[in-house]
Amino acid sequence: MTAKDYLAALALDFKKLTPKQLAKYVEESRKDEERVKRALAVLLPDPKSKRSPTAYTLFIRDNLRAHSDGGPMREAMVKAGAAWRTAAPEVRIKYETMARDMAPAGQKHPETRTRAPTAYNFYLQELARRRVEGESLADVMKTAGALWKTLDASERERYDHLAKVGKIKFLEEKEKDSAHDVRVT
Repeated sequence: MTAKDYLAALALDFKKLTPKQLAKYVEESRKDEERVKRALAVLLPDPKSKRSPTAYTLFIRDNLRAHSDGGPMREAMVKAGAAWRTAAPEVRIKYETMARDMAPAGQKHPETRTRAPTAYNFYLQELARRRVEGESLADVMKTAGALWKTLDASERERYDHLAKVGKIKFLEEKEKDSAHDVRVT
């Protein structure tokens, strides 16, 4: 018996029910629906407790209108995403800080770093943003080390400054996070 035949037979049987039997059937289905809801409530997280937004989400929220010229939303999202990829490190740090600040107390944000960014990290970010269309990120990363070694001191100075600023922000965030940590022993 196919599923289609089974459903047709079930529909015929359903039509043969008396009003009393139908009421009993409806009551049983309501109980089953409540059981499923209770089971789902245990298994699924509370929809009201969303995870905190990421830096990217906050950036898009603030900048989507600027990139929307009345065209399709997809095009506006592509433009806003490109703006995020080319955003200056200072802008990214601003939104990362906002995202961490919005995380509930005691809960680490998914973008929480375990160590301060280095000058080389900032250099890699800039290379990744400046890559030519069609060039893979893997190719950029393969050549990044050799290019980093060829930079002179004046070129590295900018990345060293960004690393110092990043380290200060990292230490401030780490201190703030440790103040919010609640450990039960």
